[in-house]
Amino acid sequence: MSIQKAPAKPRVSKKTLNVYQRLHKVIEECGVVEKTDGKGGVPFQFHAIDDVVAHLRPFLIRHGLAFFYTLEDFKATTIETPKKSYLAIEKEIRFSLVNVDKTEDCITSTERAHVVGTFGDHGSGKATSYAVKTWLLNMFMLRGQSDAENFSCDYEINKYLTKGELDFVEESFAKLGEKRKENAMKAYGFLSTKEIRRDAFPSLKRDLLVALSHPKTLEQGAGNGRG
Repeated sequence: MSIQKAPAKPRVSKKTLNVYQRLHKVIEECGVVEKTDGKGGVPFQFHAIDDVVAHLRPFLIRHGLAFFYTLEDFKATTIETPKKSYLAIEKEIRFSLVNVDKTEDCITSTERAHVVGTFGDHGSGKATSYAVKTWLLNMFMLRGQSDAENFSCDYEINKYLTKGELDFVEESFAKLGEKRKENAMKAYGFLSTKEIRRDAFPSLKRDLLVALSHPKTLEQGAGNGRG
């Protein structure tokens, strides 16, 4: 009597694994990335991009994966407040996770990042770093706990008009006249246009558009502005 052995399962070569199988292998092995303590006065723990990349690098090399990214969209907006000016940077970046043994085998997705800071504080680079870090954390399931990185220490930056909104208000009042501007500021409870809060902008914009669309109102405002 002979005993037949079950046929051995064929060994799967790393080169035959597709990009999704390789991604699964990395997720299976790499675990999560711990947050670092707040630095530079940041009052919360966060995932540092250097920690994320250093943690992933050996697993990407081991399983034949690489990633790259390209800039899809970029927007810079000035936000004026009574105290200082801020620069808001928004980027959309397209990422590709590539099987190095078959480069047409890849996963692509996009990530958006929004950073607000003062002029000259490398906001564009920060936005890129944040997008890369967020994409890596999500793609490889590296988060151990929720992030608090959308926290802003300076709540003033979101209270006031952007440069585009402020320009619209100033240009509208220039057409309507100084008297109409004084009346509107008094009605809305602001001493100057730079103190206009963002939550008041929709109704103010509506009122300005209505005033500008009526020639008689415009002429009366301009006449009062000339004294």
